Amino acid sequence: MINSSIGNINNMHNSIIVSNNKGFKDKIPFGTIMRDVYDQSGKLRYKNNSRILREDMNWNAYGNILLKEFPNGCNIHISACSDGGEVYSTMLGILKASNFDYGKLKKFRFIASDIDSAMVLRCKTGEISTVTTHNDIIYDDTEKLKEFMGENNFKEYFLPSSNLSGYTVSPKLTNLVDFRKADITEDATKKDFFGKGKCVVMFRNAWPYIKPAENQMKLALNLAENLPKGSMVVTGEFDTDLFRLYDKSPQRNGACGISELMTRVGFERSYIGDDQNCYRLPEKKDLYKIK
Repeated sequence: MINSSIGNINNMHNSIIVSNNKGFKDKIPFGTIMRDVYDQSGKLRYKNNSRILREDMNWNAYGNILLKEFPNGCNIHISACSDGGEVYSTMLGILKASNFDYGKLKKFRFIASDIDSAMVLRCKTGEISTVTTHNDIIYDDTEKLKEFMGENNFKEYFLPSSNLSGYTVSPKLTNLVDFRKADITEDATKKDFFGKGKCVVMFRNAWPYIKPAENQMKLALNLAENLPKGSMVVTGEFDTDLFRLYDKSPQRNGACGISELMTRVGFERSYIGDDQNCYRLPEKKDLYKIK
């Protein structure tokens, strides 16, 4: 519950800004930090494990890379999209990198999916919360958004909502997204799912939820086998030994970081900004086969 000191939710944006998240980073738990989203009356609407413009990703650098490598646009698949924060963050990165040239954003097609059908339905409403709580602390990302976008651009793309402690995303953004219920571990097994042209797959905050552990290796293999050559997989800062993957070699003792996992199946490691990871599938695939 929100404690009594937080007070009137109706005045949240004007009088109760506990934190605008400067310096706040979800380093180890990432999506495991669950935040509560309330409506204007103070009623709990839903629990959310994501935020818009999360600090564990350099969104401006990401937008620059997308515009440089895909000047004519491409399909961007965003899996485990939660409340839509990740797809909107990607859009804002492209807009900022293009000096808010909406025409360049429209060249991209966004496919955002989640295994939670209720969350997908909520995404389709366009509602997005910039105010969340965790452990009775309010995190208000409104000022962070305005700083990233500029006041006028913020007003253009985020419309005040009377139904949520946040905003309604402008149709200029929502109309570019195909929200759907889907599971990437199943989609990646389909030969033609990603189409023929090179694309981007963004899958960052759900790797640890793929169980049993060997299914993480299977997912990487399926992506390497079925993505069009030249495609890119974005994992962000997920590159630790938090993930226990299937490996029979005794010296590995079952531990394998994401970078080793992806490079073993044929991807080439690269970076977004200083340290966020992405992996490119080279024109010639040389897949590592597990026996």
